[in-house]
This record gives sequence, C-alpha cells and structure tokens, in this order.
Amino acid sequence: MNRRTFLRRTIPSAGLLAVGCGAILEGCESIPSMPEPTARPLLRMPRTLDATGALLTAGAAELDLGDHASRAWGYDGSIPGPTLRARVGAEARIRLLNHLAEDTTLHWHGMVVPASMDGHPADPVASGAAFDYAYPIVQRAAMNWYHPHPHGRTGRQVWRGMAGAFILDDPVAEAGLPSGDREVPLLLRDGRLDGSGQLEYRHRSSGLIGDFPIVNGVPYPRAVLPPALHRLRVLNAANARVFRLALSDGSSFTLIGNDGGLLERPVDIDEIELAPAERVDLLVDLSRYATGDTVALRCRRAAPRPRARGVVPGPVPLRRPRTRLPVGAGVEGHRPPRGRRARRRRDPVRRLRRRLPAPLPQAGARGRRDDAQLRGDVRGAGHGRAARFAWRRTR
Repeated sequence: MNRRTFLRRTIPSAGLLAVGCGAILEGCESIPSMPEPTARPLLRMPRTLDATGALLTAGAAELDLGDHASRAWGYDGSIPGPTLRARVGAEARIRLLNHLAEDTTLHWHGMVVPASMDGHPADPVASGAAFDYAYPIVQRAAMNWYHPHPHGRTGRQVWRGMAGAFILDDPVAEAGLPSGDREVPLLLRDGRLDGSGQLEYRHRSSGLIGDFPIVNGVPYPRAVLPPALHRLRVLNAANARVFRLALSDGSSFTLIGNDGGLLERPVDIDEIELAPAERVDLLVDLSRYATGDTVALRCRRAAPRPRARGVVPGPVPLRRPRTRLPVGAGVEGHRPPRGRRARRRRDPVRRLRRRLPAPLPQAGARGRRDDAQLRGDVRGAGHGRAARFAWRRTR
C-alpha cells in the first residue's frame, strides 16, 4: 500500500472533532485488511498516571477490532499505555515490570534524562525482571512519549502496541490554555492484519506502512466534543507513515507547540505535517460550529519532496547495457595486435637510468632548525610533530 491510496481514504478521516460526532481517521486503502465499520466506535482516552510514582507492566494486551480482538502487547494491558503526567521540576519515578517473554526497555522520547535512565539497548530489562527509572524533570512543558528500545526489537514491540504519552505540565507557562476534558491527546498510527485477523508486523528496512487507521488504540474512531476551544496534543506513533493533518472544511487552527514545548507566539495554519515520533500542540475552536455539526481532522496527501537541481525526471535503466566484445577479447575488452609476440613486462623501476633515492628516517621538518633534514643531513636533523620523508638528491 502506498501513501496515495492511504490518503485517498482519509478524506473525512483524521478526527471528527465537532459539536457533533466525527471520524478521526478513515481507511488507508481501497481494500484495507480491516474495512471501515458501519458505525464508528467512540474515541477512548488513556487513563492518567502520576509519573512521580508510577508502575508500568509490559505484557500481553488486546486490540479491540469490533467483531474480534487481536493479540497485542502493551503497558498495563492497554493500547496505548497510560498517559504519564508530571510537573516541571518534579522527580519522575517509574518502575517497569517485564512480563514479556523477551527483553525490553523504557525509552523516554524527548525527555532530558541521564544516560543510565534512558532505556538504552545496552541496558535491557530481562523477562521477569524489573527496573526503577528515576530522574529529575529539568525541561520545558511539552508532550513527550515513552516506548521500548531493545536492540533489534524496537519496531516490532512498538508496532504491537507498546507506547504511551508523557506530558509535562507548567501551570505558569500554560496558564489560560484548555485543560481537563478540553485537552485531548491523540496518538495516531496505522495497522495491518494478517489472514487470521491478527495484528501483523513485517520487517522493512524503510519502515512498515499499515492500511487502516488507529487512534488511541481505537480503529476508525469518532469523537463527540462540546462547542468550545479544545487543545489537541497530537503524536505520530506510526512506524513509517507521515500524516498531513487539516480540518475537513478548510478552517484554520492554531499551532502553539511542538516537540520542544510551547512556541514563542502562536501561528495560525490550515494544515501541518507530522513525521513518525513528531508531536504538535494545536488549538481548535469548535465554538463556531452549531450543535450537531460534524468536522473531521483529515489526513491529506503528504507534500512531495523537492527535486534536486539538474535532475531530469525520466525512466531509470534497470541495468547497464552490455558491451559486445570480439571473441577472445581480454578482461578489459582489448585484443592483442596480431603477429606480436607476448612478452613479459619489465619492472618500470629497472628501466630508469638513475637509481631511485632511498628515503631517510621519518622526522618532522619544522622551520629553519630542520633545514638539515630537508638537505638530507640526518645527523643535524631535528624532530618535529609532522612525520615526513626526505630524499637525497642523486646524480
């Protein structure tokens, strides 16, 4: 599945955030592995945990697909994991229990943490073991996220559902912004099912692209929101997909933050593009809609990459054309002249009239004090930093 077919189905997709109900992401392909249901399920909000004393258990989970459930992995049995929250300046203390049958870690994406607490692949948590992560929060308020980072297994574990948001709060910097029910975290990703209806992971060097949308662990969701100003905390948790978000009616919204926290001043935009792992902080004013109206946060086709200068578009040959060589030609395509007897090549050094000079011992030539080195007088040569060779002049 390519991006064009994905976005062809995401017209009313990315999020029905209106006074009425709305779709949050639509199908990714004309024939997705999970077709869009007749009635979209409601968007679910992950539960919130205090990051100053949280316990996360990595283990089995289920992805609700409506008529059946797919086997998955997650934290505390949910997809995505609980949303961790803490204030700037607090001390984060999170214990990880690994109930998987393989190693895992907890990586704090976007957080400023000591190397020993960053969930590096060199610090795995073995199956059945536990690890206590503790570090001070010394950064600005922002939306970050956590996910596993074991060596060679990161993509597969995240694809199976192991991810969650980590929101840092600053009451002073965020004064006046929507909060509570008007603050909506959205973890966007895509999925793919195998022939038995289970979440399927296929390793790709360029990343895995799914064929149906999942938001907050709910495929094809819808949301019912009151007519007010809402703050959307959006994360692209997909493996490789790029989301280009816009409102279905073309209305503008306000960008107030990104990966690094709140911007110096808000920016009014009508669309925004998110690569995997990127986060944005958006304000969407739904008070301009009447009760019962619907509007979607849709996903458009991603912008094409700029073409390099001097590159002319056109077909690329699959292989170089073959060069026809005469029978008996050598490796380089050269046939020796007829009648010339093959003779052994002589060493070109032996053909010189004068013998080559022998190199002097390595030493550094530096300034006038080492002129003797350059003249070939080894006894009077000094030693410098740069190692060079000098040769005697012979006649």
